[in-house]
Amino acid sequence: MANIEQIQEVLKSLGIDGWLLTDFHNRDALAYKVLGIDYTKFTSRRWFCLVPKEGKVVAIVSKVEPNRLEGLNAEKRTYLSLDELMSLLKELVSGKKVAMQFSMEIPAVSVVDGGTIDLVRACGGEVVSSKDLVQIFEGLVDKAGYETHKKAGQKVEKIKDEAFSLISEALRESKRITEYDLQQFILKRMEEEGLTSDGEVPIVAINEHAADPHFFPTRDKASVISRGDKVLIDLWARLALEGAIYYDITWCGYCGDEPPEEYKKLFEIVAEARDKVVSFIVDRVSKGDLPFGYECDEVARKVIEGYGFGAYFVHRTGHSIAGCVHGMGVNLDSLETKDTRKLLPRSLFSIEPGIYIPGRIGVRSEINCYIHEDMKVEVTGAVQRSLLLL
Repeated sequence: MANIEQIQEVLKSLGIDGWLLTDFHNRDALAYKVLGIDYTKFTSRRWFCLVPKEGKVVAIVSKVEPNRLEGLNAEKRTYLSLDELMSLLKELVSGKKVAMQFSMEIPAVSVVDGGTIDLVRACGGEVVSSKDLVQIFEGLVDKAGYETHKKAGQKVEKIKDEAFSLISEALRESKRITEYDLQQFILKRMEEEGLTSDGEVPIVAINEHAADPHFFPTRDKASVISRGDKVLIDLWARLALEGAIYYDITWCGYCGDEPPEEYKKLFEIVAEARDKVVSFIVDRVSKGDLPFGYECDEVARKVIEGYGFGAYFVHRTGHSIAGCVHGMGVNLDSLETKDTRKLLPRSLFSIEPGIYIPGRIGVRSEINCYIHEDMKVEVTGAVQRSLLLL
């Protein structure tokens, strides 16, 4: 549960009168987490809860489910009819600026439906996005979480090395190995190392498959890895412990002694874009001028566009990382959305520019970065400087 006093301090700093949390049919897990309420208990009627910038928390619950927010230290008001609900909501929000889980820019935040937004507005509330509140109270990683991230990283890096070594061994000994075989090897090793990816599977892609940023091999859809192939492996995992934080990387290799010039060049461009983003963030943070997510994306995009490959950089530069591999914090994005949130101390995020030429080739390099409380920017694992030769 988030500390109510801390929420109120942030609300005051943002000039927002309250954080209006609501749910119906268990749509918003975050709302329950913020309030410290059991998410799994069925919710068949709407409830609202206002955390004001000052004063007591107020909850509105249905008379059909009067105990849905049981355990919450709040003033409870109950309704039966829609008219009663609207009357109570008017008392709560009329003339106030309230933050709710909706956003044009950040889809992960936008879980409150349009009808509910309209209802609150009809009751006199000015609705603004809770995106900054969500980042502060759900998107940042504390010291303990950072330590689990680092421990997971050591294990993930080892498994990555083993996976590429397995390719080399298969090539030397003329053994058959497919993208799917390698994916399953990685999953097996994760389990053995006490890691989990929460049901998601790693990406193993060669040649034209790597031109699909989210290619996932299956038993029936997997190529045999052979000499001359270009290999991309994207794997992510966390310690199989409650509250553990993810580690997420992508590396590329070539099955041979001398990669084609085009492949080398594309990797060098991607690596340059990646490194310039790191330098940009380090410079800005060192000056106390925290960058916006979209600015970081623009740095990488400018590099890749400068080499004439802008049309083939088809995703954002990076994403927030937390207890989910794609967290609720700031994303490095000026393409898919324009993330106008700033990278804050305790932000953990990926930097992963890529170039994908359909039907031919794909290259991506992904690292993780963390901004410590003392404003030190750390790349939390190994950085690929050249293509692996397998």
